[in-house]
Amino acid sequence: MSENIISGSDTPKNTRMQKRQDAEKNEKQLRAAEEILNRLIRNITAEYPMFGIISECFELVPVREEILFETDTKNIYYSPIIVLRYVVKKKMDELKYGYMHILCHGLLNHFTIGEDYSRSPIMHRLMDMEVFLMLDGLKVRRKNVRKLFEMVNEINLMRKGSSLMKNYRNILRTSEGKQELMKMLMQSAVFTVVDHHDTWMNGRRFWLLKVPQESEYDKNQLK
Repeated sequence: MSENIISGSDTPKNTRMQKRQDAEKNEKQLRAAEEILNRLIRNITAEYPMFGIISECFELVPVREEILFETDTKNIYYSPIIVLRYVVKKKMDELKYGYMHILCHGLLNHFTIGEDYSRSPIMHRLMDMEVFLMLDGLKVRRKNVRKLFEMVNEINLMRKGSSLMKNYRNILRTSEGKQELMKMLMQSAVFTVVDHHDTWMNGRRFWLLKVPQESEYDKNQLK
């Protein structure tokens, strides 16, 4: 009987200690990720001033889901854990590419176009390709993407110098063989893994990451 009483009295204390440790861990991860992203944005702005202006249109919002970058056209959501994981694995180029990819969508007016073509996956892949071309021109690149893009370009699915809408109409007029290749491209994860456009139109909701705050009672008890 006495053992149960002792065990029961320890449980709230242990729970409070665990909450405190979790809060401290989450806060450290969040602060570290914030500093990394702020530094990344400063570097991008210094190298490409035009991206600094569009970057100010978004608010960085940490979330619980393990994502790199997603946007609802107003906020850019990210996971502090994933950001830190990329840093540990020395993938800063991937962080840079992912962030600039979303900024390019904004610069190229893709968020507005996306609303009009929400049911056209081909248009959304074309928008990703247009972003790819823009970043490629700035020498901001991802591994394993150029080879696939060159294969697509060889069959003239996208005509150099053509507008997004002209390329879209060109693809709709392609032969059956080209349509098969386009289907293969659509199923490839090369472009879709950067961000998910359904978040633009449907306003996908994320669990915002907030560092738990201990009550004054809990703090006194822990002391």
